[in-house]
Amino acid sequence: MMDQEDRIANLEQAMHQMAANYWRIQGRINALEIIAGQAILDYANLANNPFEWIQTYVKSMETTRKSLIPDVDDQPKGERLREETVIAIDEFLETLLGQSDRLKGAPS
Repeated sequence: MMDQEDRIANLEQAMHQMAANYWRIQGRINALEIIAGQAILDYANLANNPFEWIQTYVKSMETTRKSLIPDVDDQPKGERLREETVIAIDEFLETLLGQSDRLKGAPS
């Protein structure tokens, strides 16, 4: 049987592993957001008016974003997942709009 100190040591080790996994996952999510944003901006640059293309893309995503979120069987967890996903999409689209100011066709 474990004594108190061993249990605390095991809990500390588990917490350190969870924290390491959190930062690893966070870093990968950040990388995906950066890569996706850059890919969208690069694709927009193929259009005659990249700025206008981004504006249209963002409006389209704002109307379809809720249909992109999968259903989850557990209602409370599913609602939290939906809320966080909508927030993430909104922040991503806001970043795209901010970056679009440097594209051809942007107002001076």
